[in-house]
Amino acid sequence: MLGKIFDRILKDEEEEFEIESGGQKEERKAFSWKELVLVLIIFLLSLISRLYFLFTHDPQNAGVGWYGDVYHHWQIAYLSKEVGFSHGFLRLWDLKGMEFFWGLTHPLVLIGLFSIFGSVDILVPRLLSIFCGSLVSVLIFLLVKRDFNQISAFACSLWAIFFPVILFSDTLGMQEQLGLFFLLGGVFFWPKFGWLTGILWALASMTRAEYWLFAAALTFFTIFDPRRNISGAKISLILAYIFPVIFYMKYLWQHTGNAIFPIWWNYLASVVGKWFVNVSEPLNEVQILGQWFGRILFVFGLVGSIITIIKRPRFYLFFLTGFFNVCFIGFIFGFAAYIHGFFERFWFDRLLAFPYLFLGILLIIFLLFWLPKYLLKIYFPALVFGFLIFLFVLLASQLIWFKILFYFQAAQEPYQRELEIAKLIAENDLGGNILFPADRPALTYALVRNHNISGKRLISEMYDPYYYRQEGETLEETEEKVISWLRKEGVNLIVYTGKREYETLFENHPEKFKLLVRDSDFILYEFF
Repeated sequence: MLGKIFDRILKDEEEEFEIESGGQKEERKAFSWKELVLVLIIFLLSLISRLYFLFTHDPQNAGVGWYGDVYHHWQIAYLSKEVGFSHGFLRLWDLKGMEFFWGLTHPLVLIGLFSIFGSVDILVPRLLSIFCGSLVSVLIFLLVKRDFNQISAFACSLWAIFFPVILFSDTLGMQEQLGLFFLLGGVFFWPKFGWLTGILWALASMTRAEYWLFAAALTFFTIFDPRRNISGAKISLILAYIFPVIFYMKYLWQHTGNAIFPIWWNYLASVVGKWFVNVSEPLNEVQILGQWFGRILFVFGLVGSIITIIKRPRFYLFFLTGFFNVCFIGFIFGFAAYIHGFFERFWFDRLLAFPYLFLGILLIIFLLFWLPKYLLKIYFPALVFGFLIFLFVLLASQLIWFKILFYFQAAQEPYQRELEIAKLIAENDLGGNILFPADRPALTYALVRNHNISGKRLISEMYDPYYYRQEGETLEETEEKVISWLRKEGVNLIVYTGKREYETLFENHPEKFKLLVRDSDFILYEFF
């Protein structure tokens, strides 16, 4: 049955694109059980390699000094489950106010997995990332096989499995792997199951802000698919995509007042540079190099997109997915304020994982499909030569691990510090609510996992009266509001990490606050 399903998706029909080879049509063979076994092998290779990396390092430590956002995504899912949903339908929750910034799909999937497995361990998002990354390796094989040949497909899947930046990124626990699975899954099922493509692209839109742009563009360009007799698939795709996205926009409008909240704030943060403090400073040498790399990448992605749209080959949606991503990353690095946060580690960052993947796919298809095709008289030697070049590039790329591990090991230390702080907080826990810093999600995780302190007891300092201080209001008036707010929220323990207003508050009202612990970068106070 599985063979029939894959065969239906992968085979060409008479009214679809034709493959020309020496003036003759190439007949596609039915998808066999041997190929299903190969698909399973690819999935297991990807899964095992990623699990090996995960469990040969501390699986609890995703690298706070590099990938602290892993814990932030976990925090949004966890707090939404524990607190947010009690405040409204699908009400996400965060201590830093970023619950709607990244999207809806990833936290909802995590919440579902938390409930299924009865655990809120950081392994849940990390294993989800590994699982989806392994499925992406399979989708790469199936898409390349469908549109090119099996040897290219196998090589592309090996590239997806073993290229260091891709493998490493898949183990972290971020949301890109989930979103990419939805994007490529939609491409894979088009046009046989237009409605499913629409649903998958709608889910991708709710996973990352730029995937919303990609999915909308892909949906638009399916209208121009030159295949005959697929008008029904186009209509079902558009409807299946539009209705969930309209729901999502209404949802965002209800909770944020902005129907495109993730896109808008990603634009302000990454392009305009609202969250960067150094946008007026000149770029250093590494940033200048990164900027030129981004501009070259942008031009390459733009030209590739235009040619693909004009030519519209059978694989044009697959290639557009890649070129759009390359174009986007190129723009962010080459023309946006984001470059002010660029430094050497970015060459090995997850943001470049898919561009590296797609550029590798292009190289492989050139070496193992197009080049042998145009050298028919020496087809087999050309194929062997191309595969040897591919193997050399893949093996040489393993040297990247030295740099990845260098930066990853350095990023491990901050997590140990969060564990130490969590232990001190737990030892001084007074049983009430805790006023908590807004920007320490790994500390949240350590308290929840290691000390069973519920997220329901964590009150973010970001929402205190200091943030809503009115013009002309005296310090004494604000402090009285803060004290009333602390009582209202049931706070009796304050984790202070450097906010000046609280230090003044402690000094001005010594009768209400008692110093419990003074450490190098935080202070614990009891509030009476």
